[in-house]
Amino acid sequence: MMYPIDEVKKGVLGFRSVGLGFYGLAGSLIRLGIPYNSKKGRAFGYNIMKILETGSLFESYEAAKYLTPMMFNKIGDPSIVPAEIWFNPHEEYEKFNEWGSKELDIIFNKTLSYLKDDILNKVINRRNINTTTVAPTGTTSQLGFTKQWGDVGSGIEPIFSFHYERTIVSKNREKSKVEYTAEIADRLLPEEIKDYFKEHNGDLSELDSKYDVYKDIFVSANNIDFNDHIEMQEAVQWCCSSAISKTINMPNSATVEDVKNAYLKALKSPVIKGITIYRDGSLQTQVLSSKTSEKKDTEKKLKEGFKEEKISDKLSFLLDDKGKIRSKPRAKHMLGVVRKFETQKTKNYLTLSFDEDKNPTEVFLTNGSEKAEIIGRLSSIALRAGVSIEEITKQLDKIEHEYSRTVSSEIKKALQVLDNITVIVNENINQERDEPFDISVEIEKGNIILKNSNYYDTKTGEIVCPNCGERSSLEKTEGCISCRSCSWSACS
Repeated sequence: MMYPIDEVKKGVLGFRSVGLGFYGLAGSLIRLGIPYNSKKGRAFGYNIMKILETGSLFESYEAAKYLTPMMFNKIGDPSIVPAEIWFNPHEEYEKFNEWGSKELDIIFNKTLSYLKDDILNKVINRRNINTTTVAPTGTTSQLGFTKQWGDVGSGIEPIFSFHYERTIVSKNREKSKVEYTAEIADRLLPEEIKDYFKEHNGDLSELDSKYDVYKDIFVSANNIDFNDHIEMQEAVQWCCSSAISKTINMPNSATVEDVKNAYLKALKSPVIKGITIYRDGSLQTQVLSSKTSEKKDTEKKLKEGFKEEKISDKLSFLLDDKGKIRSKPRAKHMLGVVRKFETQKTKNYLTLSFDEDKNPTEVFLTNGSEKAEIIGRLSSIALRAGVSIEEITKQLDKIEHEYSRTVSSEIKKALQVLDNITVIVNENINQERDEPFDISVEIEKGNIILKNSNYYDTKTGEIVCPNCGERSSLEKTEGCISCRSCSWSACS
């Protein structure tokens, strides 16, 4: 085996870290009729990992008898056991012994005696420093897709969605969307609610009480409370000797306080080594996106305590539980007017997006500065909260700064273009299409050239993001080139 440097080789061979894991926890729980977000569901995950940890660590000690222990067996601290379960089993989850066996108990106790001998002799006499993990098996788990059961979940994650799209990027950076529907639902749900299940993205909460058993079992990632996400990670981590890959999914409506509470809960856990939080829709491009519409997003906000105040057929507001106006969800598809303009310091791009009634709904402004992003974001939130574009330009004009007034002027010029694209709006605004930027096509057309590992606009000379085509959006952070617009990274 080849190693980049000697230090890496010594580390790998010296500790021989191994990571046995599994995927499909969510699908297994559904087939067993056990809710993912229940104590029994967490106990099941705990016991699956207990079996893996016990068997693999036992074999690591047995293998060391004829293959020799790991090279650094005298450097490590024998008192630091691989997983919490060895000297502190979880009392609640141990009560669910229906998945255990006498054979497992025998192997567990034998391995525990090996660990105690190591501590006594101050030397590690096993082949591997650790043997288990839960890897991020997102793509790998697709190998387990079958016509019979379909998506059974990656790693210990709940099923992301029972009807979703996956964005796939080819080696030529061509993006395509592949649609998935969970076959497990088709097999286990009663015939009379299958169509309802798909249309509502697996949400059965509004159905009659006779379907309660299915409501509890078929829960997707965004419909599970973050506390239940963290408690499942803790249950499995209790028996795992390496860190676990787990995403704490949060809905788009999650607040800063929710995120803070999630981190604090994980911090207080005796076993969790780290967590990853993702709020749905926080990136312009995300690998998985559920098949929901703007209307469903609005309905979800209403369920979560928001109130829709209708002023007229074309004007309404979303109010939170404190009576404050909140911005409406961003539409998936919008048409827009793009303007390029120059200031003293840089080139700027302004995109004014609007809905089917030609009402401006978003201002996207980019030139590589925080100032441009701040103006764009605040203007967009104001527009989706019901503030008129005229009021926004009026406030920009009041600022004693040339850049703000220039942006205001460009917005007004973009508004003048709207009357000339009536036909485009009427014909295309309701079409569901999402044509990805194709760098190879742009090169063939002569719009973009590849030079010194960068893509350049042949007309302006600006560097272009190879993923989304945005100009002047690339920046170097932490030694890696990434795009502020679509979050593409050259290191990924």
